[in-house]
Amino acid sequence: MNFVKVLVADTNPVETERLCTMLQGMLYQARGADVNQFDEILREYKPELILMDLSFAEKINLVSATFNVEELSFPVVFMLPQATDPSSLSLLASSPYGYLFKPCENPMLDMLIKTDLNRLNLERQLAESRVFYEMLVNESSDAVWVTDEQGKVTLANESACKLTGYSRKELIGKDIHGLFSEFDRLNKYAYMMQIRAGKLAVSNCTLKLKNGNFLDVELHSKTLANGNLQAVARNILERKTVDKLINESEKRYHSLFSQMLDGFALHEIICNAEGVPVDYRFLEINPAFEQMTGLSAKNVVGKTVLEVLPKTEKYWIERYGRVALSKIPTHFIDYSVEFDKHFEVSAYCPRQGQFAVIVEDISDQIKMHQTLEEERASLAKHVADRTADLSVANLQLAKAARMKDEFLANMSHELRTPLTGILGISEALQSQVYGELNDRQVKAVQNIADSGAHLLALINDILDFTKIDSGKIELDVMPFSLETACQASLRLVKQNAQKKQQKIIMDYDNNIRYIMGDEKRIKQILVNLLSNAVKFTPENGSIGIETCGDREAGLFYITIWDTGIGIKPEDMQRLFAPFVQLDSSLNRHFNGTGLGLSLVLRLVELHGGSISVNSEPGKGSRFILTLPWNDVPETSIQENKIQTMHSIPAIRGALVVEDTPADIELIDRYLKEINVQNVHVFTNALNILEKVKELSPDVILLDLFLPDQNGFDILKELKSNSVTASIPVIIVSVMDEQTRGKLLGASDYLIKPVNPERIRQSFARIFANCLPQNALVARADKGKRKVLLVEDNPVNLNTISDFLLVKGFVLDTATNGFEAIEKTITFMPDIILMDVQMPVMNGMEATRRIRADQRISHIPIVALTALAMDGDRERCLEAGMNEYLSKPIRLEQLPLIIKNLLSSAN
Repeated sequence: MNFVKVLVADTNPVETERLCTMLQGMLYQARGADVNQFDEILREYKPELILMDLSFAEKINLVSATFNVEELSFPVVFMLPQATDPSSLSLLASSPYGYLFKPCENPMLDMLIKTDLNRLNLERQLAESRVFYEMLVNESSDAVWVTDEQGKVTLANESACKLTGYSRKELIGKDIHGLFSEFDRLNKYAYMMQIRAGKLAVSNCTLKLKNGNFLDVELHSKTLANGNLQAVARNILERKTVDKLINESEKRYHSLFSQMLDGFALHEIICNAEGVPVDYRFLEINPAFEQMTGLSAKNVVGKTVLEVLPKTEKYWIERYGRVALSKIPTHFIDYSVEFDKHFEVSAYCPRQGQFAVIVEDISDQIKMHQTLEEERASLAKHVADRTADLSVANLQLAKAARMKDEFLANMSHELRTPLTGILGISEALQSQVYGELNDRQVKAVQNIADSGAHLLALINDILDFTKIDSGKIELDVMPFSLETACQASLRLVKQNAQKKQQKIIMDYDNNIRYIMGDEKRIKQILVNLLSNAVKFTPENGSIGIETCGDREAGLFYITIWDTGIGIKPEDMQRLFAPFVQLDSSLNRHFNGTGLGLSLVLRLVELHGGSISVNSEPGKGSRFILTLPWNDVPETSIQENKIQTMHSIPAIRGALVVEDTPADIELIDRYLKEINVQNVHVFTNALNILEKVKELSPDVILLDLFLPDQNGFDILKELKSNSVTASIPVIIVSVMDEQTRGKLLGASDYLIKPVNPERIRQSFARIFANCLPQNALVARADKGKRKVLLVEDNPVNLNTISDFLLVKGFVLDTATNGFEAIEKTITFMPDIILMDVQMPVMNGMEATRRIRADQRISHIPIVALTALAMDGDRERCLEAGMNEYLSKPIRLEQLPLIIKNLLSSAN
């Protein structure tokens, strides 16, 4: 069926139905409409042609004196009665679609419909062509004019306006010949003859602009089919500029082409009938290519590669063919047999079917690389030989270092062992353990003790210097009171200063409360400098110590000064050199090894500080220590408070493993002074593990040098056995291996000779946390709350333990989650303070297992942890903990938290 839609509009329904039936018989789509439904059906049906009765048109006011049927977007064919008013006929006469007299019959109706539809299509195409033409004209960058046969401008685009300076309104109607100069008008005859002949006329003309200037243009003119003239002007100046740029670019290209150091060649690929590359032709080569290959441009350009190089392999033709046809570049390095050279080649496709190669001769580089590889191999062999020699030398050095360490250890043992006896016996004599002494005897014994102490100081200096020099010394960095350290150092030199009637002055900055460092080493520094101040200051002189803190710079300063002999400027450079005495004459007045200040300097540097000296001969010296200073929370200070916070608890028994009689006597006496009830002494390691299990001592004092076994091996054996692992072990030895001892599990490490105060301090620190449960319970009054503290950090363990003991709690401790579960079952605490991050088993897992055991699941658990990220509190509570405290904790909060949780539990 024909898809043309026709709408029939007639006032007579019968006529409407007849026409629709007739149109459908002519293969049209047809639909009728009455006056009331016309608008609605028109919008819905969207016809391509309307067949309308004139009376119908009058009823809908479609036909009037102002009606113009051309305004409609579709043709309307009117049906008129035979007797039609002449005025209506004159009105419709201008319609391009015509009309019919009723009754309308086929084929007249079919012919009229097809004619009208063809006319409508042609008009639409013409309109579209006109719009497209005007768009092209307006968007053209060239100036375009259209004139009538008299040469008057009827159309001008925007480019014509910009070129001439006239507006479009000014150009329309203007004589186009007036736009050109007088010279052009005199020579326009031949030009116009070409145009009238229907040819495209091209001429260079001078265009006269609105501002009076002239512009050279290239003019293209042609007569259109309707007799009008179309003229197109292009600015020659722009073309000349472009041509100039192109020429200059070509010159630069040829200059670059001829001067470039790399070879360049342009080829076109030659394919067979199947499109397979079979050869390629030289199009162009530069001088560098000629020089590299020995080929001449005049002999190869225009020829194929097989004509120039007949031995060229098919592989290369195919490879270059892929570049020329697929436009995929390639890069490679190859050795050319024809030219006996190594080339680095880059090939690319500048145009379909062509390829260009850029060639670099790298033969010299290849040779250099080969030479370099040979030299590298030779050097590698030399290095391997030297490395082997160095390995042997290193083994020898390591052996020598090991022998030196063994010698120092043996020397330390051999020197300290008799010294221990000398100092111990002299101390016992002074204490009149062996009976009363007269004044002469007391003085003699004091001389023995002073000489022994001096000898011990010299030995310690030598060993300390050796350990620092070999990098084996480690600082025991902890928070401590600097003021206390200064006062203790002054007390140690006070007696010697008083003998010389020297005045001692201390000026302390109270802003400096606690510092981080190795308290023992800081005291060693201060005592060394203060001792020198006393030594080199004459009688009735003065010595002193000053401190000053700079919080903004994060530094504090300690100054040790004196009014002594001073230091000569020429001696300053040698002041801190080891084994150097400024006065080395045979009759020197001051004794010493020359190691003291060298030790001071190295210990200060180990703390991250520095030392400077101001001195004037005859007026005294000032040694200024500069050390880093960070505020330390007071809750972290526990080392200096142990003695005052609690006394040492009653200890049931101690086991001593020592083979030196003098040391056995001293240690036995010191232990009895601090109320150790039973002391068991063994002089060898035979069956020592069974003896420890049988006696179950509260503490073990262990020497390292035993006749039948090394003390470290005994320590390992004790700590690996579940029965004896929890018993504190204190190493008492002449050998300084503190780091190794503590890593193996020692609770403390004492270097011989020991004194009662050092043992008292060690017991006070250890037994507050490590005593067996029954000893701690024995100390506590009945009715006191029992607390299990689970913490693997020794500093935190000691600090919290000391605080809770002072507050009256009964305390037991554990250092990991597994131990915490065992202690909970045996100790049955009222509350557990649980760290989270611990070895063996973490706090969360321990909590889950405690909650799973009905015997102990009711015990409140408080998390004491450094975990402070989002979600950490929730994870702790989810594991079964009752409360969560983030470190660093405020110790004052603990009693209240414990009380509240115990009240809630009750």
